[in-house]
Order: sequence, then C-alpha cells, then structure tokens
Amino acid sequence: MQAQSHHLKQIIQYNPNRMYFGNWSGAALDDCYNEALRTHKAQKMYVGDLNNDIICNALWYEMSYNPVRFGTKSPFIWANKNDILYFDYTYKQNQSHKTKDFLPDEIVNLTWNISVFIKKLQKAGWYDNFMLNGELPHYFNIVGGKSLTNDIVSFDHEHSILNSLIGAINAITKQNFIDLYNQDYHDEIIRMVQQRHPTYKRSDISYMMVNAENILKANENPGR
Repeated sequence: MQAQSHHLKQIIQYNPNRMYFGNWSGAALDDCYNEALRTHKAQKMYVGDLNNDIICNALWYEMSYNPVRFGTKSPFIWANKNDILYFDYTYKQNQSHKTKDFLPDEIVNLTWNISVFIKKLQKAGWYDNFMLNGELPHYFNIVGGKSLTNDIVSFDHEHSILNSLIGAINAITKQNFIDLYNQDYHDEIIRMVQQRHPTYKRSDISYMMVNAENILKANENPGR
C-alpha cells in the first residue's frame, strides 16, 4: 500500500488539470474566471460537447471507483436513460434511508453541487432546453463574479454551472480518497484501480477520450 500511495493519489484524488467532462478542466475554468476578473471583460470558454449523458457518465465513472460506497449501478439512470434531475430528486433521500447516521460531508457536497447545477441552469435560461434534449452550449461566457454593465447587473451563472460540476467531481474524489484508508472500502477501490489502470497511471484527459483513442488505435493496428 505504501509503495503504491503516490500512484493511488494520482488516480483517485481530484486533479484540476484533468478534463473530467471532455474538453475542459477545473484549472482552465479558474484561469478563464481570473482573466475575466482581471480585465473586467467576459471571457468565452470552449467546453466542447457537454450534455446530460457526458455529465452523468463522468460523475458515475468517478463514483464507480468505489463500489462499496456508491454501488454497482449508476444512480443517474432512470427508465434506462441518464437523468441528472432524477439523481437530484432521489439520491440524498435514498442514501439517508440506508444509514442511521448523518451522511458524510462529501456526499452532502455532491448532492448540493448537483442541485446548484440545476438551479443555475434555470438562472441562465437553459433549463428547459437541457431537460428537452440534454445539450449545453459549446461556449460559455465567464463574467467573473457579479458585474455592472450599462446599469444592468450581470451574474456569472454560466461559470457557476461549470463550477458546480467541478464541485461534484471534487466531492466524489475526496470521498473516494477518504474511503481508500477505510478497510470496508479499500479492497474494492484497489480492485477497480487495478482493473482500469494496471500500470497505476491515469491520463489527464477524460476517460471518454482515452477510450476513443484506444478504439482508434485498435482499428489502425488490427490483430495487435
């Protein structure tokens, strides 16, 4: 365990440079936000494809490192489809019914960030479209806090949407790292890490891109 600790930390803990949701990272979001604060100008940030499936799958991918804690079936699935609204309605209540104790702080943080994500979709005027087709824009305007432009107060709801997703990932990874040192969860976390990362190395690009690259390489080199 001790010899592997550095590698486990690199795999399990939150990495601000890792592109969990595809084409952007927490560090990139922070840089864009800080630039907006510095220049007092909205910054346009490219996030690529960002939809309900990508969001739910990315969150579940991190949760599934820890099957004893989070189970073996995605809590985002409703009627055989990803549904983040279903998660928001049900997850905290379901978890509360399973324990007589208070929920761990990071589980509360996870559910809180998902609720913020949905509320900020409403504030940005994107909720109805997202619920209809699950899609978000490829570009986000990052204002940099609350600004006053032409006597109109502009709130940075688009930044908050992305920041809440990073907050949710951060909560999951913190819980996973805490559980890594709890014998009740440790063995299954190690099993999942070894299954996914047999060399104990994890890329900073999203697992979706890694899988796509592996498929492309297999197609380019058949029989290898």
